[in-house]
Amino acid sequence: MSGSRIELSFEGEDIVDLDLLSRSDPFVVVYQRFEDGDEVSPWREMGRTETIMNTRNPKFKKTVTAPYEFNHVQAFKFEVYDRDAKSQDLHKHDFIGSAEINVARILTSRGQRVSLVLTNDRLKSKAKKKFRGKLKVSAEESLSAKEFLILSLQADNLKMGGIGRQSCLATVRADTGGGESQLLAKAESGRVQGKSNLATFQKLVVRMQALKHFTDATLVKVDVYRGPKELSKKLVGGASMSWGALKYGGQGDRVPLTNAKGAQVGNLVFRDRRIEKEVTFLDYVAGGHQIELSVAVDFTASNGNPALKTSLHHVSDGRKNDYERSIIAVGQLLANYDSDNQIPAYGFGAKLPDSPKSSNSCFNLNGSATDPNCLGSDGVLQAYYSALGRAKLSGPTVFSEVIRTVAADARENERTEALSYSILLIITDGAISSSDLQATIHEIVQASALPMSIVIVGVGNADFSTMDVLDADKVPLVSNENGKKMEADIVQFVPFRKYEKSPGLLASEVLEE
Repeated sequence: MSGSRIELSFEGEDIVDLDLLSRSDPFVVVYQRFEDGDEVSPWREMGRTETIMNTRNPKFKKTVTAPYEFNHVQAFKFEVYDRDAKSQDLHKHDFIGSAEINVARILTSRGQRVSLVLTNDRLKSKAKKKFRGKLKVSAEESLSAKEFLILSLQADNLKMGGIGRQSCLATVRADTGGGESQLLAKAESGRVQGKSNLATFQKLVVRMQALKHFTDATLVKVDVYRGPKELSKKLVGGASMSWGALKYGGQGDRVPLTNAKGAQVGNLVFRDRRIEKEVTFLDYVAGGHQIELSVAVDFTASNGNPALKTSLHHVSDGRKNDYERSIIAVGQLLANYDSDNQIPAYGFGAKLPDSPKSSNSCFNLNGSATDPNCLGSDGVLQAYYSALGRAKLSGPTVFSEVIRTVAADARENERTEALSYSILLIITDGAISSSDLQATIHEIVQASALPMSIVIVGVGNADFSTMDVLDADKVPLVSNENGKKMEADIVQFVPFRKYEKSPGLLASEVLEE
């Protein structure tokens, strides 16, 4: 996610005239800032458009590219000026107006395009209300940011010298001029094999974004070193070619490796080379997919009496507990990508005053008998506080019913061909009950065929070893009920203490699956 970049383009509409005898000469300045929990970065300038002379409806050709990091709330500020001089100092130009917007609003708008009304807060109160014009902003992901060149290389007939059959190192560097170069990729080989002194390298991955300022004519060099380290005294030889030739050459191509004296010391063999595109979160957003976030909160007695400061559910004005912080970190971020901002929220492991059950394994957090939806992360928090006031902590820890409930909604969305991806966030203080383990595994296996992920956040310092079984990174889950194996690994377990200092990173883990 963090490697993505978005490209912004601009059009002005009915920009106010500030010049007495002519139209304005507008240009746009773009600023960006990030939020991570309570920390907000200062505005940072990302770029400027060109100036369009003498027009109220400019169509700017120059775009501005900015980083996109899903695990942070991001905002843009756009300032429009009337150019009055050649100076880059903004104080030398007349300020027309500005607009601010959360990046998620742009990305989830139809066609990833919004129209913003410009305002000028620098004027006196009456003048502020005057129409200053509109700025149309379009956003798309920079293709080079998510494209990779994958190289499978061998080197044969190597004249290495040294003692024994060592491993080799291959590096790919681009010439940046002035005798300098930029490292693009490197990979090691196993031990050199056979009579032909053959070295087979691990895949080299070159991010296309790394060469965004270069052309296909840029000189690129592949060097092979003896041993795992890049040292000039261990250089076996190298092969130079253009960036275009490296990208678009054929499979099986052989290129001579030469040493510093120009003598051939082996061959570079291109077993495979291809350009791959990484499917990113922005691709799903651009395709019209909605994120359907659901939250489930653990109300078992092991959390401790909420009235006591030692309880994981203790609520105070001074410091938010881990349940609150988890809801805020994930909810604020994902809700921006959900058009209706409705988050179904559930509780489990509590005895309710209006229920004869000693423990309820799935109840609506907001107290409604029929509708679990809450308005955004703030609504989930209010429902959480309300549930703490009426629920009695009980047990055991049961996940299966909550998973079955959310999976049913995901299945219905799939049946109606709704473009959505469901994420269930389960916040818990301990291991799942042994009596519910097989039932939970069965529900996960059933849900693995759906566009759905389950993220389990562990709060407190309990033993979460059982969660490794559900995470299934090494051994796929199999249902005891029908013998079916999970179709995809849809469960991710993360301990909250890992993100205590940077809760915004928790959202990255939410989409890890």
